[in-house]
Amino acid sequence: MDERVAADFVETVKKRLIQARFRIDESARKAGRDPAEVTLVAVTKSLPLEHIPLLANLGMNDFAENRPQELARRCPLLAGATWHMIGHLQRNKVPQVLDFANLIHSVDSLKLLGEIEAQSAKRSQTTRILIQINGSREPQKGGFDPDKPGEIVQAICGLRHVVTEGLMTMAADTDDPEEARPTFALVRELLMQIRPECDITRHRLDRLSMGMSGDFEQAIAEGANMVRLGSILFAPEAP
Repeated sequence: MDERVAADFVETVKKRLIQARFRIDESARKAGRDPAEVTLVAVTKSLPLEHIPLLANLGMNDFAENRPQELARRCPLLAGATWHMIGHLQRNKVPQVLDFANLIHSVDSLKLLGEIEAQSAKRSQTTRILIQINGSREPQKGGFDPDKPGEIVQAICGLRHVVTEGLMTMAADTDDPEEARPTFALVRELLMQIRPECDITRHRLDRLSMGMSGDFEQAIAEGANMVRLGSILFAPEAP
């Protein structure tokens, strides 16, 4: 890559990261929360592979991919980083993801959860996950039913090699980010409902991965402590 292109990319990301963190901090303070509670997860799926090493030493430690093969390619390029799997995960791709993901956000079904448990048992390892909730109740989206908390609790309590750290959701696509707030509030309330029913010495159940580039401020207002930001950091023309 041309040195000038690389330098311009780094400077652009630095400026956008400062702006994103300012908005995160402001949103947290308005909600009466400590901004340090909110983890920014940088979603790199739009970036060419050669840009990934340039993200080192920019003040970001958490990165995410939505495809297992891209996770496998990118993870070795950022030594010491924490990598998140955030996209739909097929059961036959679980072994590949377990090799690289520190946290899997997109556990959207009992079958997938069972496969992660089985593969983790084979490896004698503990896998950290979030349960994906279909908080917007859209039929085209995966995720556990928010109206069946008992099913979620039962699934969590049966795990031996998987630790559930919290819940994840995606709001419906909309031009008005305020319309996302009921989805985020629903999932926050669901977490509060199921947490007392689980062994929190094992399953911490205190993470809420909610909000993306278009609605992360609303998500933070409703309790998100992990936001997944891609386009406002890396798009050719950030929104």
